[in-house]
Amino acid sequence: MYCLRQRKFIDTVNKITEVSGNGRLRMVGECGECGAMKSKFIKATEGGSLVFLNSSSILMNASSLTLNYTRDLHTFLAPVLSSPTSSWRRCWHASSDGWAASKFRFLCEDKGPTVTIVEVGQYVFGGYADKPWTGCNCRVSSSKAFLFTLYNTQGYKPDKMLLKSTPDTSAIGDFSSAGPDFGRGSDLVIANNANSNRLSYTFPHSYHLPSGCTLNTCLAGSGSLYFTPSDVEVFYEVP
Repeated sequence: MYCLRQRKFIDTVNKITEVSGNGRLRMVGECGECGAMKSKFIKATEGGSLVFLNSSSILMNASSLTLNYTRDLHTFLAPVLSSPTSSWRRCWHASSDGWAASKFRFLCEDKGPTVTIVEVGQYVFGGYADKPWTGCNCRVSSSKAFLFTLYNTQGYKPDKMLLKSTPDTSAIGDFSSAGPDFGRGSDLVIANNANSNRLSYTFPHSYHLPSGCTLNTCLAGSGSLYFTPSDVEVFYEVP
């Protein structure tokens, strides 16, 4: 993690955290100088792995909610990790790598399980795919895939959105012309060149709606099923 980004984190959160083997974040001390923080910040404890904090631009941009978002995501992901010592590595950052679906495919195909984080203004949500992206132009069965929300039209309301039935033969959509795609009704799909159009889509069908939400527009808060993301990141699991 670069020093400037660490400084941003220090400005908003006056603690550092480590991730323990049981999937929880815990406080381990006060933030000090940037160099001292870095060595603690990337340390994994009890066979666990530090998740997202050192590389997710979307989470770091969340200001005072950075710590909450990271804790919530780790809690969601802990039960599906391939190994208790797994870590997460970013393969695609749309705003810096390019928004073309072909760029996502080039950087993230055949990497194993992934988690996608989507930012639409203040709203943050995404999905986990336990199967690798391959560009098969097909829908893929899964019992472990899920969607999640961290901040939606209800405010800060983290929720893990599970499949309504398992296995679901259409849990993951793997189409070479698009970015990450979840569910038979395109519960969540990131369109090609998504920053320059309003073709990305969220309509929970295979997955449950978040708690407290009655409208399918709850995730992106756009007042429509369609949205234009501010940023998208995809991380893959490294066992």
